[in-house]
Amino acid sequence: MITMAVGNLGIGDLVAKIAGALISLQETHMEEEDPMRCLLLQAWGRLCKCLGADFIPYLRVAMPVVLKSATLKNYLSVSDDSDDESEAYVTAGNKRVAIRSGLLEAKALACHILCCFAAELKEGLHLWVNEVVSALVPNVTFKFSEEVRMAAIAAMPLLINSAACATKKGRPVIGCGKFPVQTISDTIIRALLNALNKESKVQIQVRLLEAFNESIQISSLLLSKDQAAEFVDGISNALLTSSYHKTEREKTAKEYRHQRGLEAEQHLTICRNIGICLGTMVKKHKASFLPLLDKFLPYVSLMWSNDGTAEERKIVVLLFRDIAQQCREEVFRQVFYWIPLLPRVFFHKNPDVPQIMATVIGICAEFGADFLKPHITVIFNCLKTVMEHPDAKNPVNIMAYEAAVSTCGKLNQFVCEGIYNYESILFWIRHLPLKCNQDEAKISHEMLCSMMETSEQKVIGPDGIYIPMIIKIFAEVLWAEKNLATEETATRIINILKKFQREMQPAFLAKIFEELPLPHQSMLRNVLSIV
Repeated sequence: MITMAVGNLGIGDLVAKIAGALISLQETHMEEEDPMRCLLLQAWGRLCKCLGADFIPYLRVAMPVVLKSATLKNYLSVSDDSDDESEAYVTAGNKRVAIRSGLLEAKALACHILCCFAAELKEGLHLWVNEVVSALVPNVTFKFSEEVRMAAIAAMPLLINSAACATKKGRPVIGCGKFPVQTISDTIIRALLNALNKESKVQIQVRLLEAFNESIQISSLLLSKDQAAEFVDGISNALLTSSYHKTEREKTAKEYRHQRGLEAEQHLTICRNIGICLGTMVKKHKASFLPLLDKFLPYVSLMWSNDGTAEERKIVVLLFRDIAQQCREEVFRQVFYWIPLLPRVFFHKNPDVPQIMATVIGICAEFGADFLKPHITVIFNCLKTVMEHPDAKNPVNIMAYEAAVSTCGKLNQFVCEGIYNYESILFWIRHLPLKCNQDEAKISHEMLCSMMETSEQKVIGPDGIYIPMIIKIFAEVLWAEKNLATEETATRIINILKKFQREMQPAFLAKIFEELPLPHQSMLRNVLSIV
């Protein structure tokens, strides 16, 4: 503990003596349940944290005792001694089986220390990674201690990272063949998936999902079809388990209110992690993952049902956004029946939900216009409700409002081609320019330019009655410089304004300018070289 307090430099001259003392202690004969065993493990872990990469030379003496403790097996014994307070008991048939809690404590601690070694040393663990994986993988499903399982699970992505860092730096990973990262990743991912299908504790399922997501992001390895199917089975099991616990707890009396709140939070965490994992799988596997995703969709209904919270529905919407972005038009052939569900979440009190919802519909418009057309009237009505709400521009709602405006533009550009009318265009441009969400603003203002360039007569309205409104929008965008438009879009805006200048009567253009703020008038006169 002193070494951790003063740091590496503070004990530089004492490191050899400290390590020597630990080695001497390690060489003494200790009983399996001797408390000194745990103290020794803690000391090696703390010394590693203090020294970092400088601890690597001591691995050859520290690692054997840590690995031995992590793989302890004789933690059960048949006993009639009921007075031993150091042991817990379970009944197996007509026998009383003692669980040697001291050994379980040492086993859990050793798993934590191995996790520490992987986190601190990274590629420095290259000679030991395979042995550590072999020691910890069985502990991922170790049924007699949750702490052992949690520590082993936490180490899994760290060990893949150690192998990846070692390979990148040209260091040999012993015992893993020509492709060590692939070998270790495959072993670990299989272990995590196996555990996910067996685990019944929600808090451990949460950690399993986190470890799985971290692991597949580190590794460039794609899951096999069987592994991907096992993953879907695992998350289905996790969601069902969590939903069951949440439902059962909600039935309890008021005195268990705190416990109900805890169960609800754990359920949300499970839902979030499932959404994150599915998003990662879609990003890695693209459209090839969609048939397996179909298998999971019935479970999504648990989050989308009337009992689902706004947060749960938000998770579903985020997942749909990820799928639409990664799989483009392919997604609509697979999951087009999701589309009628989307407007149902537009009116949640949580403003994040309609914001994400609008973004998703915008993606649908861009890449699945044909699938969206049958639902266009309902969707426009939803957008209209959001955009014309009295509190739409309040700070808490403004991002949802601007997302809805941007989506309205995409519907006009991609979905309504050939069927849209002047009213839908007017409805959109009346809400431009966008000013708060600069990303959405740049997209919307670029869309307006594109539509002016390709369908000018439809955009400017009958007899050009929308032109003054369009010039006002463009003036505000140019005045904001790079905040509301890219340089390319600004150049296109100027070209459109010059086209108006060439084609319109000077008196009519001057009248439009007079209705603008003086700074905007001056800027446009300068841009158009009007004296």
